[in-house]
Amino acid sequence: MALNYDVIENKNAFRVISKEEYDNPSDKRDFFQRPKFEKDGKYYQMTIECNMLIMLLGTIIGIPKLTEDTYLFVYNRISIMEKINGSYLVSENPKTKERVSNYFTLEMVKNNIGIKTNGIELSESDFRKKVVDLLFENKKVMPI
Repeated sequence: MALNYDVIENKNAFRVISKEEYDNPSDKRDFFQRPKFEKDGKYYQMTIECNMLIMLLGTIIGIPKLTEDTYLFVYNRISIMEKINGSYLVSENPKTKERVSNYFTLEMVKNNIGIKTNGIELSESDFRKKVVDLLFENKKVMPI
């Protein structure tokens, strides 16, 4: 099933970019291409945070919609997954080539309320099972 999303209600989904950025994609290295569009002579591109949240909501954390009622739960689940897997947002220092982790904050998640996906839903117990499975992935633990 293809991942579909709707960000119409997310007022922070896009940022204004220059015509040069619009014409010359600098995100060729991005794992997920971020949508761009032109409207009334201005150019826009989806933010990295919104783009990654779409993926996390749709495929990883089991909460497919980011709303006023769910943003704290979304943040908590992302935080748990980042403790296991590391940061989902990583940038590279152009001078040193050092990779820098940028963990999601509660404010980042709250600023993106309004994202909807057709992703999977996981109950709290199903999410906990997924986390435990990730922690013990391919590990043999001596039986009692």
